[in-house]
Amino acid sequence: MEWTREQRYLPYEKWSALTLLKLQSQAAKSKYQLHYHIHPTSGLLNDPNGFSYYNGQWHVFYQSYPFGAVHGLKSWVHLVSDDLVTWTNLGQAVLPDTKLDSHGAYSGSARQIGDKLFLMYTGNVRDQNWVRTSYQIGAWMDEAGNVTKLDKPLIEAPDHVTEHFRDPQILMHNGKYYAILGAQDKKNQAGKISIWRADKIDGQWEDLGYVDLPDMGYMIECPNLVFVDDKPVWTSGSPLMTTCTRICTGSAKALTLTAAISSPSRRPQSTWTTALTSMPPKPSTRRTATPTPSAGSACRTQATRLTMKAGPTA
Repeated sequence: MEWTREQRYLPYEKWSALTLLKLQSQAAKSKYQLHYHIHPTSGLLNDPNGFSYYNGQWHVFYQSYPFGAVHGLKSWVHLVSDDLVTWTNLGQAVLPDTKLDSHGAYSGSARQIGDKLFLMYTGNVRDQNWVRTSYQIGAWMDEAGNVTKLDKPLIEAPDHVTEHFRDPQILMHNGKYYAILGAQDKKNQAGKISIWRADKIDGQWEDLGYVDLPDMGYMIECPNLVFVDDKPVWTSGSPLMTTCTRICTGSAKALTLTAAISSPSRRPQSTWTTALTSMPPKPSTRRTATPTPSAGSACRTQATRLTMKAGPTA
């Protein structure tokens, strides 16, 4: 099938529930379907997002386009796990249903703040000439899994970047919040990691400029900062580099930004082992759900939910 742009960005409510049910049934019966790893009930599974521990469970989201194995109007699907092995699919959590994400909910991250999980992601918007504008959007998720988006964007693209400005990772240091984003510099068309700071997660964000790192291709996606053996490790994706990794060790120039957001005396949780041992399970209140659905009642529930919630076309 030759997909047109109009088809790929057709609002979800324009698709029939029957179409979605057929796609889910076809995927469930396919001999190529995965049954151990996280997999989509139909269509495209793209970037994993928002991996976090909240309310006594592990959470992960992924970009989804449920109507075909192509890049189209993306949403976030939400899964939870008690052990990182068995995952329960809770269905769509973030839909492209506002003027700030009308053409897709792109990648982002999540962090527990108080008794809620805060989601920060990129909203993709296209105008009539297909010119892209990206917004960094915030949303609160409560213990029942209800997601409430903020009315205004947290961060709008500064003048010195191109349309490639997305995929925020939330960090915290000394009582302040930081967000690192993938970017492309408008002047030299080079890939950059942009960093922002705020006193409140849903407050005013300040542009701190680019991270001082070596050449990273012509644009950056999904930047991430972790620590391995007390050494800061930057990772990111790029169309020219499936994964590019920079380990900053001993260079004062390279560590300028890193030192500002990470204290040697307070090592962030940087590996899954650390996170597992420091976050014991606790009682939780969560949505009733079934494991990853097959072609039955769970599919009908998924189809109904998708067709009842939809976003504008522009």
